[in-house]
Amino acid sequence: MVPYVLGVTPADVLLLFCTVSRILEELGVVELPNNEELSCHVLARAIALRMYGSFPSVNLRTQTGYFNGPYDHSWICITSKESPGAWILDVYPVGGIAGQKAGALLWDWRVAGNLYRKKKSVRVRVVGQPQFLSTVRFTSARIAETKRALGL
Repeated sequence: MVPYVLGVTPADVLLLFCTVSRILEELGVVELPNNEELSCHVLARAIALRMYGSFPSVNLRTQTGYFNGPYDHSWICITSKESPGAWILDVYPVGGIAGQKAGALLWDWRVAGNLYRKKKSVRVRVVGQPQFLSTVRFTSARIAETKRALGL
């Protein structure tokens, strides 16, 4: 049985999702300096940074907002030149056990857009602070190493 969503998801978006899923699986648990915890805000930005330009027909934009009501969250918005519509790539699902090991999710915006609400103004306490940016760079470097090891 072929899931309905495969029929409406462009090949480039599906390939991006499969690539990110493979990277996250191989990446494993990211040990951050100073015993920091990896957050959805860091991981979404680091993945978007490393995947930018890898799929020329796909546009990526990191979004910060709320998941299913009150849960502060970040995810990646995807659009494709191959097809109208938008998709949500959630690389660190809310409520997932062991962070990124819970696996990435790909949603058609029409189905899950009501679960993900963007903030009118980004006021995540740490986003944009020097330590936060340093953590994004550190995580991004680990992702780059993983991509190279996988030959991607």
